[in-house]
Amino acid sequence: MGLLTVKGVAIVLLCGLLIGAIMFTLTKLPSTQQHGPISVRLNVHFEPADVNPKNPKFRANAFIKTPEGRKPIDMVTKTSEGALSVSLKVPDMETPFYIEFETPRGIWQTDDHSIHEAAATARKQEVLTQ
Repeated sequence: MGLLTVKGVAIVLLCGLLIGAIMFTLTKLPSTQQHGPISVRLNVHFEPADVNPKNPKFRANAFIKTPEGRKPIDMVTKTSEGALSVSLKVPDMETPFYIEFETPRGIWQTDDHSIHEAAATARKQEVLTQ
């Protein structure tokens, strides 16, 4: 009949092998997603007239939100005029976390964040009474 040629059969077989290899790679090989804690750096901005991070009573804490409530996590901070740079580790990319810090003028807190954000603004939560 002349419809089948060696060249045509070879092209169809090679295309089938290529599609099969792609499907195998996508479905059978292990995931390359990172497991374990993820390092995050967050820059928190605030009004320097209200917050003095060099005050000895300044205390910053980081928390993640879990089904059981908030859970404190370790962090490393670097302060400057009007900003606080926070480095911490979160369990995964979706876990919400926030930074809370106490000053003599009140408690400040950022909004909930996940690893997708890079900067936050702290808002006053309450005034501390002495």
